[in-house]
Amino acid sequence: MTSLHTINKAPSHTHLWESLLASMNDGDQVLLIEDGCYALLDSTLTEQLSEVSEQTCIINSDAEARGLNLEQNKEAIRPASYHDFVTLSAKHDKVVSWT
Repeated sequence: MTSLHTINKAPSHTHLWESLLASMNDGDQVLLIEDGCYALLDSTLTEQLSEVSEQTCIINSDAEARGLNLEQNKEAIRPASYHDFVTLSAKHDKVVSWT
């Protein structure tokens, strides 16, 4: 059973991010949405995500709305559209929203 974990809070919400990282299982993925996109700026956090997530994605339009450069850490975090969000949701057995 795999999960898609969506997170919409900035890395400054450390307890929430620590809980997300601790709850990851094999095959799970993370999708950064809204203020969760600011994780792109934290290289330590993106490294931790790459260790526990099958693949970490970021919503293009959310990152761009926050002035974030999607080329940063593109090896670790894959840009995604809202269409991709739907596809990822359907791929996994459940979606866990970290808010």
